[in-house]
Amino acid sequence: MTSHSGNLAVQYERFSFEGFRELSVALIFISSFFVKIEPALTDFFVLLAVMLYFRSGLHFSRYLGLPLFFLFVFVLSGLVSSIAISAPSRFEANYSPLTYPFVLGYTSISSVFLAAYIAADPMRRYLRIERAYWIGATIGAVLGLALYAKVEPLLSIFRALGTTSYGDYAWRVTGGYKDPNVFATWLVFPVISMLHALMVGRLRITFISAGSFLAMTAALLLAFSRGAWLDAFASAILIMLLGVVLSPSSRQRQRMVLTSFVAFVIVVGLLTILLSIPSLQAAFLDRFALVKNYDAGETGRFGNQLNSIPMLLGLPLGFGPYQFQETFAEAPHNTFLNAFASGGWPGGIFYFLLFLTNAYIAFQLVFTRSNLQSLAIPVAVSFLVMTLQGIQIDNEHWRHLYWLMGLSWGLFAAMREDQSREQTDEALPDGWALSSRVS
Repeated sequence: MTSHSGNLAVQYERFSFEGFRELSVALIFISSFFVKIEPALTDFFVLLAVMLYFRSGLHFSRYLGLPLFFLFVFVLSGLVSSIAISAPSRFEANYSPLTYPFVLGYTSISSVFLAAYIAADPMRRYLRIERAYWIGATIGAVLGLALYAKVEPLLSIFRALGTTSYGDYAWRVTGGYKDPNVFATWLVFPVISMLHALMVGRLRITFISAGSFLAMTAALLLAFSRGAWLDAFASAILIMLLGVVLSPSSRQRQRMVLTSFVAFVIVVGLLTILLSIPSLQAAFLDRFALVKNYDAGETGRFGNQLNSIPMLLGLPLGFGPYQFQETFAEAPHNTFLNAFASGGWPGGIFYFLLFLTNAYIAFQLVFTRSNLQSLAIPVAVSFLVMTLQGIQIDNEHWRHLYWLMGLSWGLFAAMREDQSREQTDEALPDGWALSSRVS
């Protein structure tokens, strides 16, 4: 009788309101493989999760106050600068000036929600988000590779969706995204966090985990995004070095070295196979060039950036959203510069202050001994590297960048509050392999 009642209790818990709330958060990441049509399904799940957790289940820590303030002023500056503009840019006809602060506001809401969500129950909730992101990224990678291989009827269906034809990027994996650069950077964190989980022994090496890692890595490579390649490479090197230096277990450090070597061999083998295909070899060589012809010259990308700086010094409100293109015929391709161009002096200054604050948070997460240190390393490293990629591309509207910001903030707030309760090193697990291993 007791056993039967216990089974009923478990079944009831599975279909509880709390379970439904947790599912809404997981679906943000699982559904994020397809954003070709906007608003995307992941956007609706963000709004649903915010509504479900509006009255309870979130923790707004005092440690979030300063970055929240900087983020708020950054978004507000874009709104103020857009009010004075009466017409959209000729080069961004599908977007009104108000689109810029609106999207910033939405993505900011997602980061604030995730920060408060993680801060309330950091370890358990982070692990669920990580697994959900792996699922969504695996689906997106397999879908992207299938489209790249021109598998029908998938190819015909996806060609009919969205505003960007797959023919525009016929030689680059795009998946359910409009832009292969955004698609590839969306894959960076799941690849890096899965690699780290395998390294520390939190994720078992199985057919599913190995297949997922290979699919995501192959899709990232075949997206031919130089920025994403650099993000993934720099993040991978950093988590390996930090893991070996910071892990509290010598046995675990040995495992990290071995796993890193195996992962390196696998990636090199995968690259060798891809480079043996003549068409892919030519594409890789083309994308490996650090400076393209459209980057160089006085009117190239870098020249336009330098030419805009004296102009922006005389414009307290900047050019306004999407107005950089009116003068230079292309986007600034630099988030730090675009913060000044689109939001004026307040936008640029407060975005830089937000970056410095996020860098401080990342360093604190990585180098502070705590129960959350292992979880925080792939988040903080991926986020900081991707933020720095803003020097090379406009990434202030990337959903996944704000997700990583929210995860970083939430883990930081939880870590600080643990410190205030005088947590000691004796409370740490054996190494970084948490008791709740993922299979």
